[in-house]
Amino acid sequence: MRRHELSIGVGCGANQADHDTPSRPNEKPQIAYYWNDGDCFDLIGNSYIYLNMEYHYRINRKWEMGGLVTWGISNENYFGNYTTEEIKTTADWDLMGNISRYESCRYFTVMPSVRYTWYESDLARVYSRGAIGLMRHHITSHTEDYAPIESETVKRKVVIEDEDRVKYGMAYHITVLGVRLGKDWLGAFGEIGYGCLGVVRVGLNVCF
Repeated sequence: MRRHELSIGVGCGANQADHDTPSRPNEKPQIAYYWNDGDCFDLIGNSYIYLNMEYHYRINRKWEMGGLVTWGISNENYFGNYTTEEIKTTADWDLMGNISRYESCRYFTVMPSVRYTWYESDLARVYSRGAIGLMRHHITSHTEDYAPIESETVKRKVVIEDEDRVKYGMAYHITVLGVRLGKDWLGAFGEIGYGCLGVVRVGLNVCF
């Protein structure tokens, strides 16, 4: 039995950091139209994607202890049109308010991790995991708000807001089901869970 395991993986899907990420710019109670905008080279989109590295030591056939680090990134661009109580029935887009927001989010986590093996054969191993630690979440954004106007002769007031916020908090992850395929020292794995590692995670690992 090889006792040391080093892994590197990538993942995506619903993420713990989503709760700290604003879902839309300057919540407007009279939002009429709202949509996300994908730039030509915006390969990341609204979901977090991340890179993860971890190390575990096998205490015995069932239990492993170790730690992991994770880097995640998400970019969002979205736009909306809204009205006010004074112009709430308008169908004229030229008289509606316009709002746009460009947002970039990054997070970094460090966590100790414990894994439990449910089943193991020569070619496969099935396990679950629990981890808890520290997260650093960095959010930057730029918002432009063009207020509604009652006539074409009234100029709009433009409100521009920039945000640069760093938040520290607890990080966690639960792997409901993890499967490693491989013989001896080299293998591939896939996981399903929830937390700072997203819903789906795949990668490679080596045992020594």
